[in-house]
Amino acid sequence: MVVGITQLIALAVLSFIVGMIVSRIIRILAGYLSVERRHMEHLRARYEMLRRQTIEEGRRTRYIVIPPDILEKLTKYTVLDVEELPAGISEALELSGFIERHRHGYLVNIEAVTRYVEAIRGLAPRGTYLDPEVSRHLLSRYGIMNIFIYEVSREEGLILRYVSSSTRLSDRINRDPGIIDNLFMLGENISTAEIDGSKIVVHYRDGYYIIAEITTTADPETVRRILEQVRISENLDQIRESLMNI
Repeated sequence: MVVGITQLIALAVLSFIVGMIVSRIIRILAGYLSVERRHMEHLRARYEMLRRQTIEEGRRTRYIVIPPDILEKLTKYTVLDVEELPAGISEALELSGFIERHRHGYLVNIEAVTRYVEAIRGLAPRGTYLDPEVSRHLLSRYGIMNIFIYEVSREEGLILRYVSSSTRLSDRINRDPGIIDNLFMLGENISTAEIDGSKIVVHYRDGYYIIAEITTTADPETVRRILEQVRISENLDQIRESLMNI
């Protein structure tokens, strides 16, 4: 009987010791796994940051505006020293095929530069139909790219009274004024339409047509309600004030 109790006591002590050891091992493993998990999360975060930086650097390298002085060099010289081009610009020019790196310098791709210059030759900002304050207000609030106001005259037909911006639609109308004539032949009830990919909202009131060229994300119904608030006047300053207040 004494031997049986001793064995039970020994077994209990041994179980306690084993339990302590197992518990300690579990805590050690849990701590190790926690450290590893935090390490992996740190590595993933670091990888994601580096991935984004790589993408952004690639974007900055690929898409860059060529400064006039750099463009002049490309058109005048066929070979450039490495010090003549800033690092970011030189990388972009290489990726675009305008120059080739040959150890100590760059060889200019005359054909590529010539094609580029010919493509942009004659391009210049247009001062016509430019009202930046109104354009900024309407674009940011309602997605309106351009506002056209036409007066309907029995003697002269359609008379353009106001345009806020120079856009794809205004350029299209300049090249083919018949577009507007065809549009208004549809009558006064037309409210929305699409012209060569440009979405428009039309409002007629008191002998005037107000046309809004809108972005793809703009809400036509909201724009239509906005156009109803525009006060028509022969005074351009009053038209601008009305547009700024809507």
